[in-house]
Formats: sequence, structure tokens, C-alpha cells
Amino acid sequence: MSNVTSEKIPLHSVLRLNDSDVKEFFCGWGAAVINVSVTYPINKITFRQILEGVPVDAAVGQISQEGIRLLYRGILPPLCQKTLSLSLMFSVYEGCKRRLCLLTENDVLSKILAANVAGMVEALLMPFERVQTLLQDWRYHEKFKNTSHAFRYLLSNHGVTECYRGIVPIIYRNGLSNLMFFMLRDQSKILLGEKESLLTNFVSGALIGGFTSTVFYPMNVIKIHMQSKIGGDYERFLAVRTGMVTVSDGKSKPVPMRLHLSMEVLKLQREDLEQAANHNKPPLDAKERMVQITRQKVGGLGLSIKGGAEHKLPVLISRIYKGQAADQCGQLFVGDAIIKVNGEYITACNHDDAVNILRNAGDIVVLTVKHYRAAKPFLQKNEKEEKLDNVANGTAEDGWISPNRQGGSPRCSHSRQSSNASSSSMQYKRWVDIITVPLMMAYVTRYIFGTDKLRRNAFEVRGLNGARTGVIHCDDSAILSQWLKYITDNITGLTHLQMKLYNRNFGIGERIEYMGWVNEAVSNSNQPWQSYRPRFLALKGPDLLLFETPPCNIGDWSRCALTFKVYQTMFRVMRESENVDERQHCFLAQSPGKPPRYLSVETRQELLRVEAAWHTAICSAVTHLKSKTFPVTFNSRSAGLTLEWTQGFTLSYEGIGEIVWRYKFSQLRGSSDDGKSRLKLHFQEPDSITIETKELECSQLQNLLFCMHAFLTAKVAAVDPTFLTSTTP
Repeated sequence: MSNVTSEKIPLHSVLRLNDSDVKEFFCGWGAAVINVSVTYPINKITFRQILEGVPVDAAVGQISQEGIRLLYRGILPPLCQKTLSLSLMFSVYEGCKRRLCLLTENDVLSKILAANVAGMVEALLMPFERVQTLLQDWRYHEKFKNTSHAFRYLLSNHGVTECYRGIVPIIYRNGLSNLMFFMLRDQSKILLGEKESLLTNFVSGALIGGFTSTVFYPMNVIKIHMQSKIGGDYERFLAVRTGMVTVSDGKSKPVPMRLHLSMEVLKLQREDLEQAANHNKPPLDAKERMVQITRQKVGGLGLSIKGGAEHKLPVLISRIYKGQAADQCGQLFVGDAIIKVNGEYITACNHDDAVNILRNAGDIVVLTVKHYRAAKPFLQKNEKEEKLDNVANGTAEDGWISPNRQGGSPRCSHSRQSSNASSSSMQYKRWVDIITVPLMMAYVTRYIFGTDKLRRNAFEVRGLNGARTGVIHCDDSAILSQWLKYITDNITGLTHLQMKLYNRNFGIGERIEYMGWVNEAVSNSNQPWQSYRPRFLALKGPDLLLFETPPCNIGDWSRCALTFKVYQTMFRVMRESENVDERQHCFLAQSPGKPPRYLSVETRQELLRVEAAWHTAICSAVTHLKSKTFPVTFNSRSAGLTLEWTQGFTLSYEGIGEIVWRYKFSQLRGSSDDGKSRLKLHFQEPDSITIETKELECSQLQNLLFCMHAFLTAKVAAVDPTFLTSTTP
């Protein structure tokens, strides 16, 4: 019977909206409002678990630290999205299904098409989910003030396509979950029958909704990870890469080696020759093994057998012929007992039956074998004697090996020659690991170690365990750049993963923003040049940390010898003309009362990462610090100058507490100082062009200036979030 009805349905009657469509729309809207309002805190906990990979108690702890004020942060996008989404889901599904039923008698097809149409219509509202993901992520708390701010940022900086990042898993999720939900809902209505009521509908809907959400939870995990990043490509698992290079110790002539790069390790390999006898050794244990062999047209399976039930012996492999199927698979050995052939036991078979089973087992044969070490000497000892399993014509036991061979003598001759050949030594080429360097927090450099001298088309990698690659030489700069990118990408990915693991143990204000190797300049009193030493730099909460070796556990973070507060430290990227030697990509970190730190990184991209992480750390530190007061003298009286995140500059006399003057950060038009203790601040009065100058004296002048710079940086970033992602000119 045809599924298409013979009646002609007017198009306007199919497309026209009716009262049922409106009813379904408002039912979905009401359900969404209740759903989002009640379950939003739970969804936020789930979101943190997905994004941070933390258990429930840790996610609850994070949200508790943020406070009730941020509990419902980001609820507007899901409220808008869910109300419209559920309204459209119910109305579009029911409307499409009803109209499709007019066109076809196939009820299942109508439901499938209606569910997918409803899912695609819902996907149009995806920008709300995109913004919800960003607002729920603690890393963007200071970046985005509210929903409209996040929308404006995405559209102005990345365009409409960024709002639909992750649309593929959403379309799959919507279509399939809609189909499951409505199919189960229809079945529940049939089962309830006359018992159907508002309460039963509520309970069944909740259970079905919870079940479908659980089934399609992996789609949400994929979607959240895709949407938690702004701009750039999606992260992919890195493939294993290999290539030929030459390696030296920096003094002797380079030797050819192969680089083998995986996600976690870098290996240096050398081509080596070894005897066949050492290539495949029989297993030491007697466990059963499954081995697959592909029969060859000439030579068959390439093995001989002895024994059988009539001899009260298992069916044993007595010979393996060099270069043939059994030898090439490398998993069969003289002394292996064949227990099964293609899953069928042959332990009770006599020799001839075993030969026939093996001969007729097909082109691809799966053998279940078990090694008997004691049988091997017996088989070798009797190799030249009369076989226990000789057939009537006196041929060797390998009669089933090659179906193309006929007659006795040629077969015996071939068997003996193959046996002799298999016993002779044969050399195999293979790549042997010479050096293995773990990439977790590994150190990569193109410079001659400890100097500012750049190697030509060469680099080296050093691991945390002390392993070193030596100097790796590439044929040209293009190959060098490619290898450096692959290796540093893997190191960065592993370091980012380690950061996430560490951050599970730290509160919001103590999170790590950056970890990586830098090189610190060290002045030599006895030498006319500077030397460099590796330092592991970390930006954690309000602190800049410089380690001799990377922290390998939580306890190491409290044992750092060099610690600086980021809001009391000046960070400055050096221009190329300011570099003190041939080292590139340099920056200066200067803190009051401590010598300045002249640091460099290997690449321009790494320098930009450090700079962006520094700005993020400054914003986080200042917003958690909230205010900082410095003792000053104003009009010859002792006073306190307070930098407040919300109020700006506030000066009050000591002991009185009365505010003398207050200006917002935006009113500051400039400052000047004598480099010792005197400071002039120039403020513009509101609604006026008048500039008011306040002259102060401060014994902690440098500390005050650096802290002012930190507060102003954080304010600029709060007003213009693009400042955090801007590049250094």
C-alpha cells in the first residue's frame, strides 16, 4: 500500500496557524520558565564539572566562593533561549507532525521528520547557549559584564559565525532527543489511558526529560568544550609524527636519527639490525593466544605440525618456514600447540584430521595456540628422524601447507630446504629508541644553552627527568619551524592540562593563568657578557612565581623562592631596539626593592601568551584585592591615599578618617614624579576642562606607581575586554 494519500490537500490549509499551535507554544513557554528558574544552579554545577573536570563537591565549593551574587549570573540567555526553544519545540513538532500526517499515512516517518525540523528550528537560538557558556565560565567573569556585553563582543570581534560555534552537536542533540522525548511521551499517554492527569503528565514528562538528557549528555559535553573557547580552531588530538634529522652533542659531527613525536613523548630513534632469533622470542608463559594468519598462494600457512590424538600428543607446530605466512606474522613459534582453528577445538583430532581442518580453514585463519617449552627440544631432536605423523606415501608432515604442490619428493625437498633456511640467521631492520624525552613541562630552546647565540636550523629539548635530545639539526628553516611548532604545541597542550589539574585544588582568586619556561639574564662580574638560565614562570592568583624547576605537586607551589605580587610589579615588553643582546622576545619584570628581572621566551607567540596572561592575572588580582592604601603626606599632613576598585582615588587625613578629596580613575589625566618621593596627580573636574593637580609625598613611591598602573590596567580591561586579547605592537 502506498504511504501517500490520494486526496489533494490545499497548501494554505497545511501552512495556516491554528489555535492548537498557539496553545502548544504557550505550554512550552511556561514549562521552560519553571524549568530554568528551578534547575539553573544545578545546571551551573554540572557545567563546572564538565569544563573543569572536577567532582561535585569541588564544583559546589567554587560556586559557593563566588557568592550568591554570581549564582544566577548568565540566567538571561537560557531563560530567553529555553522559553523560545521549548515553545518552538512543542509547537513546531506538533504542527509539523499534524501537517505531515495529512500528506502521508506513515506515522513514524511523520514523527521523525517533525522531530528533526523542530530540532533545526531550535538550533537557530544557539547564540543564547553560546553566551550562557561564556557567562558561566569563571575565566570570563571579568571579561563580560552581562549578556548584551558578551553578544556585542562576539559580533564585533568575531562575527555571526562565532555565535554558532558548536552547532553540529546541537543539531544532532536536538533532533534525536526530540524524537526520543515525543515517542516516549506518546507511549506514556497510551499506557496511562484514563489515569492521565496533570500530576501524571508532570511526573512522566520529568522522568522522560531526565532520561533523554542523560542519554544525550555526551553531546552537551562536546558542545561546552567547543563553546568555552573564543576564536581560533577547535582543539584536535595530535597525531604521531616522524621525520629524519641529524643529532649531535654540539661538538662532534651530527649523525642521522629519526624523530618520533607523540602527544606525550619525543623519541630519538636509530635504525638497527638484529638477528631473527632475537626478533621474535617464544612467550615465557603458557597462556592461550589468538593469532590470525593470511594464507599465501604459494606456501600456504608456512608451517608443519606433529602429533595428534592417536599419538596421545597435542597438535604441535614443528617447523616454521622462513618468509612464509606463519613466519611473517611473527606470533607463532615451534612448540606451540594448536588448540582451536577458527574457534573449533582440534585437541581430540588425530593428525590427518588436523591436517584437513587446517587445509580447508580458508584464506584467513585464526589459530588459538598455547606454547609448550618442553616440546621444542623434542621436536628439534627428532627433526631428521621418521615423523610420527608420516602419511602412507612417506611425505613430510607439511602436506597441508601448499595446495599447489603435488607428489612426494619435491615436497620433501622443499620442506628440508625451508627448514634449513629458517634455522639460518637473518637480520631485520627496525627503529630502536635511543633517547626518550617526556614533554610534560619540557624545555625547548634554539639558543646555545646559557647564551644569546642562536643556533642555525637547530634546537634541543630537555625533559623534567633530565633526559636531553642533544642538538637536533634540520635541513632548512621551514622544517625547523614545523618541528618546533609540533613540539611546542604538544608541550603547551600538556601544560594546559596540568594547569587544569592543579586548579582543582585552588580557589577562584588563586588560579593559575600561565605556566611555562623563560630564560633569565644573569650578569657575570668576571665576564663581559651576560649568561642565561632557565626559569619556570607561573602566574598564580596575585603572584608571579619564578621556579628553578617546575612544581610537580601541590606542595611545591608554597616553596617558591622568588615571589612577586603582580599588582606591585611592572611588566614591560622590550622593543627590539631595547634588547641588551641577541636574545629576542624579551620582557622586564620589576618590583620595588628587588632587582629587575630581564626575561626572554623562544617565540613571538609565547611572548603574546605571557602578556595576555599577565593582563588577566592583573585584573583578577585587583578585583579580589579591591583596595590598597599607601601612607602619604599632603599639605604637610600625614594622610592615606587609597586606590579603590569602585571609587578610584581617595585621600583622607590620618587619625580623622575624613575624606579630603576623591576622584574616579577615569578623571586622571596624567601624573609626574621626581623618581624619589614626590608625585603629582592631574585630575579633570567633572563637566569641566579644569585640571586639578594634587601634589603628594610618598616614601613608597615606586610601589604606589606600580599599584596605580595595575588598577588602571584592570579598569581599562573592565571597560574594554578586547584589551586582554590585544597584541603588543
